[in-house]
Amino acid sequence: MQDQHIYAQIRAKIGQGKLQPALQDLKQLLENSPKLDEVIHQSGRFKDIQKQIHMGTVSQENATLTKNQISSGLLALLREMETGESEPTIQEAANEPQVLQQAEKIYNIQHIDQANFS
Repeated sequence: MQDQHIYAQIRAKIGQGKLQPALQDLKQLLENSPKLDEVIHQSGRFKDIQKQIHMGTVSQENATLTKNQISSGLLALLREMETGESEPTIQEAANEPQVLQQAEKIYNIQHIDQANFS
């Protein structure tokens, strides 16, 4: 029951956009767990995007997208911890045939100006 309260607190921080405190809480919670690697990875991504934002080398859209991906990853990790079930990784999901087809369509639409119709 105590874990559920901790998960709720971390989830609330993520919902408020307080990713750094949520990452710190997860690091402490998973200190001796193999899942700590996932938190360390997301923490590194967060530090990198924060650095890019401060340097002005990333667009607002890309910064928001990256932060949303980090939040989504952390929420998925929390769900996995609560249920004990493993969800497919982003890479596994991205390799599903329908996702690959959608990505190809998007790529083709974005590069229509370079198409050769002859």
